[in-house]
Amino acid sequence: MPKIIALLTLWMAPAVVAQDDPCGTVPDGVEVRFVFVVDCSGSMGSRVDDRGGPFRYEVVREELNRQIDLLPEGDGVGLYLCAFSDKIKTTLNYESLDDTQRQLAKRKINGKDFEPGGETALRDAVITTLRDQQRWLQQDPTQRFVMVVILTDGKDSNRGASEADLIREFERIKRFEQQFSCAGHLTAAEVYLNGSANRALSNKRLAGFVQGIDASKKAVQILPISVLVSSTEMTAHPMAGRTTLQLEVNSSCPKELVQLRCPYSIEVEGMRVGSGQISLKNGRQEVNLEFPSVFQGFDKETSGVLRLDIASLRSDSGQPLTGPQEIPFTIAAAANIELDPNRVNIQPPSPRVGQTVTISYREVPGVPGVWSREDGGALESFNSGWTVKTRFNSPGDQTLSLTGAPKAPRSSNSISISVPVIATEVQIAPVSKTLSTGDPVTFSASVTPEADVARWRWELNGMKQASTGPELKIDALDQSGNLRLEVSAFLQSDSG
Repeated sequence: MPKIIALLTLWMAPAVVAQDDPCGTVPDGVEVRFVFVVDCSGSMGSRVDDRGGPFRYEVVREELNRQIDLLPEGDGVGLYLCAFSDKIKTTLNYESLDDTQRQLAKRKINGKDFEPGGETALRDAVITTLRDQQRWLQQDPTQRFVMVVILTDGKDSNRGASEADLIREFERIKRFEQQFSCAGHLTAAEVYLNGSANRALSNKRLAGFVQGIDASKKAVQILPISVLVSSTEMTAHPMAGRTTLQLEVNSSCPKELVQLRCPYSIEVEGMRVGSGQISLKNGRQEVNLEFPSVFQGFDKETSGVLRLDIASLRSDSGQPLTGPQEIPFTIAAAANIELDPNRVNIQPPSPRVGQTVTISYREVPGVPGVWSREDGGALESFNSGWTVKTRFNSPGDQTLSLTGAPKAPRSSNSISISVPVIATEVQIAPVSKTLSTGDPVTFSASVTPEADVARWRWELNGMKQASTGPELKIDALDQSGNLRLEVSAFLQSDSG
């Protein structure tokens, strides 16, 4: 049967959580790049709140150092840093992370490039970073993922790129994801440190592209979280409208989040066919799908979407994670129908003339079957046309044909079968002696092949006899000369 072979991806935006355990590992064959775009403008030299406390850039430095230690392990993990003020001050890009590279990255973060000063060219920095990441994604769109975390304390104060420019950049990325069926492979979140009134990117116009996280009331703690969900099997035509979708979850979530259950819903061709919750714990999970009776099947390539309501989840610190994630997938069109004559079931295998025979083929869900008789005889159809009942009025091999009737562009072959119909014969057992007038005699009859007889009719020289059974007993034969004996058998209705 056709199967879904699709890669469904989800990158949760950074959560504001405290976490001291590494995030886990990235699945083999997958490359993940964690990107930090850091505001190093003059306002980052201000204190976190009016009551004193640490400077904003010190908080960010401390947390970035900690998070570099917590990034997932594995050859597929990369790190990209961009520090900016009125222009991009420095960038750092590691395709993989070992202990030496983590230490070099920390040294960069603690250096002068991350000290506050200048204006805030936020949009310029984000657009430059997004373009760098898209070029990286294009090299392997289905197996590469980017998590962009933007840390800033205020709105763009530079006269560079406009908000419309930034929106166009995100829309260009969205079109790229649609083209390569890799929606969700680049996600972005803004951690704003100076209250929601000063959010720079996660406002109403940009909310569909950038998730906002308010860190103004506590020290920011950034934790990139990744969950890779890949589908394995689903039949293109579910039996009785029900089927299951197997999801393989590979998560690099920290311990406090791996036990969470994320609400999901699944739509196919605009119809909701499943909902529930999936665990963020690694391993295979099964979700149930039920298609409505009005659904006409998968005669063509069919589009679906898995929606994960990450916004309903909360970390231990109470912070939301990210907004709804929509992961599109495609169900390949079901294959053309190939009928096999060896799979036809005939009951009884050799019916008699006039006997009801049932001929069936296992139903192909969503597709009618069409039987026909070569002699044009009547058929009574069941199970969407895949089962028929009929009777034949003459003996010999009777030919029927079957074809499926899927919607275009699918097609079906035709098969022919032969039903051997047997004529029923009545036989009278021979009498063992020469009869004389006045002799008692018993005549016996049988049918070949054996069948259930409802009643018998006997005639002797054209006169109907009283017997309705397989024997005719005469106590004293009162006729002479040549005798003409006729017997008829009337079979049970289920025998013909």
